[in-house]
Amino acid sequence: MQPAQEREMERAKRDLVARRAGWIGLQDGIMASALAGAVVFAANRYSPAFRRALGVSGQSALVVMAGLGYGSLQAELFLGHRKDWEPSHEEVTRETQRMQEEKDKPPFVPHLRLANFVYRHPFQCIAGIGGSAVGYIFWKHRHTRLSLLQQILHTRVAGQASVLATLAGIMFFREWMDRRGGAFEIPGDTYVEEVPVESFGRFARIDIKKQLAEERAARKAAAGN
Repeated sequence: MQPAQEREMERAKRDLVARRAGWIGLQDGIMASALAGAVVFAANRYSPAFRRALGVSGQSALVVMAGLGYGSLQAELFLGHRKDWEPSHEEVTRETQRMQEEKDKPPFVPHLRLANFVYRHPFQCIAGIGGSAVGYIFWKHRHTRLSLLQQILHTRVAGQASVLATLAGIMFFREWMDRRGGAFEIPGDTYVEEVPVESFGRFARIDIKKQLAEERAARKAAAGN
């Protein structure tokens, strides 16, 4: 097997592993959100102290963050302890063929540029989305009969939940992009990205370090000859 084919097979294998980890995280996250929703519903129904302590936004944040946290944890645990599961050769071959077919198709650039922008500028995206959400929540409360202090308190709780959800979503997206190999390659894209090896995802770090070791061995062999 040629080196190019081996790299394509390894990339297909990484994609299959990352996809399965994401599916496991999604399933476990939905179950955790359902369980947290049942607990929050029961507490809201039978506990006046719970109703006084948290409003609708705080209760919703408990449900959302439970799913995001538990789903992310299970996906990461699967990636770190996946000795019991490996994609079969047939699955890797099919994935390699699918990737080759996708590569041959003309790319639909706009969504790839958006994905690359979020990947390369996560903090700007978090600030933009979170700030817009907080501003909208405060503006919405301006049309109620609440006092200014109550408006600020409601905005703080709902805005905090929005910012945390945005932060978790973008960080999960960046982790997925790292595992697939970084930003999408777009024809005509002149963005120059200088990223240290340590900032790449686990699978990419392994490949890059292996490549660097092979290059050093080749240089030593050439110097010895």
